[in-house]
Amino acid sequence: MLPAFDQLIGAIVADEGKLAITYRDLSIGEVLVTVQAGARDMGRLIGRSGKVADSLRVIISAIGYKESGGQKRYSLEIKNKIQ
Repeated sequence: MLPAFDQLIGAIVADEGKLAITYRDLSIGEVLVTVQAGARDMGRLIGRSGKVADSLRVIISAIGYKESGGQKRYSLEIKNKIQ
């Protein structure tokens, strides 16, 4: 888990009740972070032309690198949460 990333996502979305963040080890050294949010918050997470999503990917890579000491690669997936 990356508490700093969780806090950042929590600050972006309007409805934290519909927010789910999961971390899954795919293989040795690779972690997939899935962010699921309500339909209302998808625009906030993706942004215009995907700029916010791209920025979030860079941030999670940097935070993940620092937290794991360069041992793990973090990937981000953003999904609409089915209600």
